[in-house]
Amino acid sequence: MAKLKTWHWKRWKVEHGLATTFIIVLHHRAPGLWHSLSFGGNNIMKTDLVQILNTLGDRINRWYPDINAGGCCVYASLVGEELRKRGIKTRIIVANDVPRGNIDKIRQTIKNINSKSDWNDKDVYFQHVGVEFVYNNETFHYDSNGVNGKGKHLGEWKIYPGRFSVDEAKALADEAKGWCSSFNRRKIPSLKRHVQKYLATNLSK
Repeated sequence: MAKLKTWHWKRWKVEHGLATTFIIVLHHRAPGLWHSLSFGGNNIMKTDLVQILNTLGDRINRWYPDINAGGCCVYASLVGEELRKRGIKTRIIVANDVPRGNIDKIRQTIKNINSKSDWNDKDVYFQHVGVEFVYNNETFHYDSNGVNGKGKHLGEWKIYPGRFSVDEAKALADEAKGWCSSFNRRKIPSLKRHVQKYLATNLSK
């Protein structure tokens, strides 16, 4: 008598941008019919996080096209807060044409760390702001243009040594003065709702 079912398996290495997932697919063949069952490796959660953030960034760039012209610190602090709520180690990175000094050292000399002008007086300029987060023991950088592995640049700008906390970035983002006026700050409440709702829907706490 012929066998009713014959099982076969294959293992694929699938590249998802920054993450790699190994997938095992089991097939069994009955007369005239194929069935399959897939098992993903444990990196799939990291892949999901990268994809979720990239999709969110695409949406934000489309609906708030001036986000990186005065709204990047707002966006970074919003995303950073949501990642932190989910137990993901998160800090804020700042970049400039020619960064001078170390943020962690300069902080000790700042009178009011919540004042952008006080940081400017110490040669810390917020040309661009993004998120640094650690996931599965790897460090990534993020802005609305997407997730990248940790590096020395955020977009075209060089990243300052040292980091801001999420709370520090939130306070700086709340200060309307000194940011590029292309971004309409009246849209901040809707931007906040968008980020919170999207990540609440797609990321578990």
